[in-house]
This record gives sequence, structure tokens and C-alpha cells, in this order.
Amino acid sequence: MKFEDIQKQVANKRKNRMVILFTSALVILTIFIAMGLMLAQKKISKNELQLSHVELGDFTEIIVANGQFKNRYPSVIPTTQEGVVQTILVDEGQYVTRGTPLLTLSNDNFDLKKSQLQNQRHNSQLELELKNARLALETVQQQTEVARLKGEYDVLQAQFRAQQELANKGIISKLELMATEVKLRNMQRQHTLAANTLSTMNSLHNKEETLWQLKVAEIDKEIDALNDDINELNIVAKEDGQIQKINAKLGERLTLGAPVIELSKNEDLYFVAQIPERDAQRIQPQNQANIRVNSKWLQGQVERVSPNVTNGFVDVYIQFSLNNTSQYQLKQDLSAKVEITTQVLDNTTFSDKRIANNANTEQSSWFYNQADNSLVKRNIKLGEISQQKVMIVSGAQPGELIVSFEQSKLWGDTPPKVVL
Repeated sequence: MKFEDIQKQVANKRKNRMVILFTSALVILTIFIAMGLMLAQKKISKNELQLSHVELGDFTEIIVANGQFKNRYPSVIPTTQEGVVQTILVDEGQYVTRGTPLLTLSNDNFDLKKSQLQNQRHNSQLELELKNARLALETVQQQTEVARLKGEYDVLQAQFRAQQELANKGIISKLELMATEVKLRNMQRQHTLAANTLSTMNSLHNKEETLWQLKVAEIDKEIDALNDDINELNIVAKEDGQIQKINAKLGERLTLGAPVIELSKNEDLYFVAQIPERDAQRIQPQNQANIRVNSKWLQGQVERVSPNVTNGFVDVYIQFSLNNTSQYQLKQDLSAKVEITTQVLDNTTFSDKRIANNANTEQSSWFYNQADNSLVKRNIKLGEISQQKVMIVSGAQPGELIVSFEQSKLWGDTPPKVVL
């Protein structure tokens, strides 16, 4: 073998040793870096721990769900006259009292008829005044005639008496006396006839006055009846209650008897909540319920739980009683949230909901021991979850600290070292 070949083999061996050494160093460095990272990841400060206290006290089981208001027996307010909707004075959900104006209609036929009747009454009044003026003139003329005849009669009567004395003395003949007596009797008849005519004219005048009064009274009666019909164009509430539905729009023509307003009394309103089947099994009649409406709480209680299941949900009927629901603006199909209290357990151990994975399960949880600043894993048995709290059936004591489930599952079976 040549010397040059020997040198090449030696150089290759050196090169291989260098590669092996470099590779080994790189592997060792990688291991140290990985161990350093692992040690860094396994440390956590106490402030970073998501801890929840275990408490002892009253644990209220509450089921939260959504639902709608319903109406058992809606009271329908119909129109009693035809007309066009002129104004709508209330809103759906508004609470009204008996006599509250709800809606007004207009009817051109009523306005036209009233105008005609008023004109008819005015014309009758003018007609009567004209008749009164004519009769008054005729009466004055007749009174004048009666007075004239009375005066002539009185003069002729005085003349007749004077002639009687002259005839008794033989100054004038009895023939002349008889002629005067005939004139006197004729004059008397004329005066009586004129007086009777005057009396008849007064009687006719009174009769015409009476007939006019009857005619006007009949017109006034028609006007009053028409005003009653016009007043019925103003639709008002017949009782206290909540406006559920308005079946009319401005400018719409409504027929007689149209169901324009649907109103419900307070005792007819109820609430239906849709509860998951599993939760509904815990609900009993008389359970307390609080319904959230317009940022206010409406108190009630469970009336009954439906035996039927629809798509995994059960209807729960809730009743409530109020003297005045105006502050809630309740109406048919109004949606709201309800909280139903199923039971209140006193002297019960519980903690924050975040320590639990699921309700009514057994799980492993990390406990923080403040004495030695360590983490210990134990099994706990959980009960119901309510109001962001979870009941602890066993495995924990009041005062202990439990790490949240989300943080615990990141550690697996090896907890980090807690540093202060």
C-alpha cells in the first residue's frame, strides 16, 4: 500500500470521528434544551392558577329556559259600526282600563246624514218662524177687526137705547126703533163671528206650533240616534286587560262586527317554557319561577308540566297574578327567559361551575394545598349545576381550593411546580 493511500484512510477516519463527535454533541445539546423547556413548562405561579373555593351553604337548583306568553281566553272587541280606521290609540301589549279609548273610525254616510238632518231642522225652524210671522199679522188684523166691530156695536147699542127713550115719548116711530134694533143684532153677529174667527186663528196657531214641535222632536230623535251611532265609531275597552292583538291598520275599512281588538284579562295570561326533557323531570307544580320581562322580574309558579315530549323538549306552564301589568307590556307570543327553582338544599357543599366537566359525574381534579404550596389530584363526585355553581357530593371539604377543569386537563397526570 502506498503512503498516500494510508494518509487518505487516516484522514477519512478523522473526518468520521469528527462527524460522530459533532452529532453526539448536537444530540446532547438538544436533550439539554428539551429538558430545560420541560422544566420551564412544569412551573407555574400561584397567581396563574385558576382556583375556586369549596363552600358550604344553601345551594339553589335553578333551571333556565326560554318561553312565550300565551292567552287562555282572549276577549274580542268587535266593531259595532262600519267605518274607516282613522286613529289607533293603543299598542299591542299595553295595559288598559275599562273605558280607555282604543281606536276611532270615520263614516262619511253618518256625516252626510247628520248634515241633512241638521239642515232639515234648520229649515223647519225657518218655516215655523215664517208661519208665526204670518199668523201674527193675521191675528193683529183680526184683533183690529174685532175691536172695530166692538166699537161700532157699542155705538149702535147706545143709539138704540136713546131711540128707545124717544120712542117711549112718541118722538120717533117704532119703525125707526126696529130698524136700529136690526142693525144692532147684525152688528152683534158680525162681532161674534169676528171674535170666533180670532179664537179659531189662535187655536190653529197653537196646533201648528205643536205640530212643528213634534216634527222637530222627531228630527232631534233621529239626530240623537245618529249621534249614538257616531259615538260607536269610538271603540273603547269594555274591561281592564292587556291588548294582545290589533287587527286593523290606518285607513283600512272595517265591516260591522269585525274583531278589531283582542284583549286579555290578567288572570287569563300564562307563560309556557320549553324545558329539556331531562331537566323537566326535576320540575314539580308549585315550583317558584321568575320571568325576565323588559329588564324586570315577574314572579310566578309552575302550574303543570306537560306529559308530552316534542323534539326533546317539554312544555312547562307557569301562572302568575298581577293587579296591573302595564309595566311589563305583556302580549301574546312575547318571548322571555324564565328561571325555575326546583329545590333549595341547605348545608350543601359546592364550588364554581368551572371546576366541573359535566354535571352528575365523577372526575379527577387537582387540589391546591396552601400549606406546602403543592398540587394534589383527587377524585370528586359532582351533582347538579345551577347559577354558575356545581354541587359537590363527595371528595372535597369546605375551604379547599380546586383548579378549574380546563386548566387541569392541560397537565395530564403530571402537575406543574407552583412557584410563589
